[in-house]
Amino acid sequence: MKTLANCAIGEFMPQAYRTREAFHRLYHAIDIDGMRERLANAMGGADDAAKKEAEARFKADLWQKLMCEHCTEMLDVVAACAFLTPDEAAALKPSEAMQIITECISDSSVMSFFISAERLVGDNTDGILPMLILIAVSASGEDTSQTQSQSNATETGAENSALNTSESA
Repeated sequence: MKTLANCAIGEFMPQAYRTREAFHRLYHAIDIDGMRERLANAMGGADDAAKKEAEARFKADLWQKLMCEHCTEMLDVVAACAFLTPDEAAALKPSEAMQIITECISDSSVMSFFISAERLVGDNTDGILPMLILIAVSASGEDTSQTQSQSNATETGAENSALNTSESA
């Protein structure tokens, strides 16, 4: 199946734009920024047990939003990653959809493109840049402390704060 990770460059550029738009819609529908803010508030001054509970609640809320509340937006991301219509994406087997997402987020060239593109946009990315970095790190198995120190030079203080909050989740 054709995806962003295995297509020709002439196909990649317009489809990457569609994928970026789909990801932005999903990101805002889920309200990741609000979720991070609530997590940071719950973590502030909390003991270790309360922090662990807040992190678990954050993860559970994120999964619920992704899998139940905003599955249409999630399907749009899958569709965009694989050059599919939303109806074609909805007809996929779960294993096929997971394979598409896994192929795209584990391809370092694809993720580097999106991270670089968001960096070029600058402050207009909201907290999307740190989220992309976190996704790339999670997919690669890279040490998050190394990624954090590399990204400090190019991200704003607010983005760093959001990344730190996400990494602890």
